[in-house]
Amino acid sequence: TLAIGRDGLSARLRLPPGADVAGAMAQLRPSNVEADEVLRHWCRLARRQLSDPEPSLAGQVRRTFEGIAATPAAHRAACVALAMLAVDPRVGELAGLTRARAAECAGPAASIRLAGREDLAKHWALSGALAAALGCEAAQAAGIYKELADSGSGGSGFSFVDLAADRAGLRAARAAFGPRTAAKAAPALPAP
Repeated sequence: TLAIGRDGLSARLRLPPGADVAGAMAQLRPSNVEADEVLRHWCRLARRQLSDPEPSLAGQVRRTFEGIAATPAAHRAACVALAMLAVDPRVGELAGLTRARAAECAGPAASIRLAGREDLAKHWALSGALAAALGCEAAQAAGIYKELADSGSGGSGFSFVDLAADRAGLRAARAAFGPRTAAKAAPALPAP
C-alpha cells in the first residue's frame, strides 16, 4: 500500500512469512547467462581467493575480467560469478547453477569491500549479477525494493549510498555485457 502524508510518501509491502525474495527473483528467468560458464568463472575466482585473498572490490573486478573473452556472454557469466564471491554462492541460482554444482568449487562468500564497506561491495556485485541474469530494469527495481524494505520498522533505514552502489554496479555490468559496449569495456575492466 502507498500513503501520502505530511511526512512524505510511505510504502508498505507485505510478503508471506519466510519469503525468499532472491529465490523468487531467480524464478523470473529466462536467463541470458550460461550456468557452465558461471561455474567456470566461479571456480577460478574461488581458487584464487583461497590462495591469494583480495579484500577490495576493485581487485576482484580485475581478477574477474582478466583474460576472459570480450563477449557479452562471458561478461554476463563473470558478473554472476563475482556476486557469488562477494555476496553468496547461491547467487549462481540466477543462472540456473545448482547449489551442489556451486559447491564443487568450495568457497564461502569472501569479505570484499568497496570504500571500506562490505555492504557496498555486495550491493555493487549483486546489482551486476541481477542485471546480467534478469535485465537492468529488474536489477534496478530490486535495489529500490530493498531500500524501501529497509525503511520499514526493524529495517536498517533507507540508504541513498546503498542505491548509489547498486546503480554503479548496474552501470558497470551494462557496459560489460552491452552488445555495443562489451568490446570497449573489456580492456578497462581488468585495468589497475
